[in-house]
Amino acid sequence: MKRNSTVSHSRAHHHEKVKEHAKSLLAATSHITDSKVSEAHGKLSELLDDARESIDYVEEKAVEAAKQTTEYIREKPMQAVGLAIAVGALLGFCIARRK
Repeated sequence: MKRNSTVSHSRAHHHEKVKEHAKSLLAATSHITDSKVSEAHGKLSELLDDARESIDYVEEKAVEAAKQTTEYIREKPMQAVGLAIAVGALLGFCIARRK
């Protein structure tokens, strides 16, 4: 679980760096009046807005799924344990066959 958290943190950090660089580029070129630069400026702004909306949507869905999972486990703990054992056994079987 810690590795997934580290990977998620690393991706989030990478996305933040890309966003910072894009905003810096937008700020540095905002005074240029060339039509191609202005067009690229507009497209980059749109892409940043779209990316933020996508990230917000994915975060919202992930939180919703986590809440539903927690609720299911609290309502049906024995079924959740059984499912976890079954999934673990299946993964173990698949991994053992690969070796």
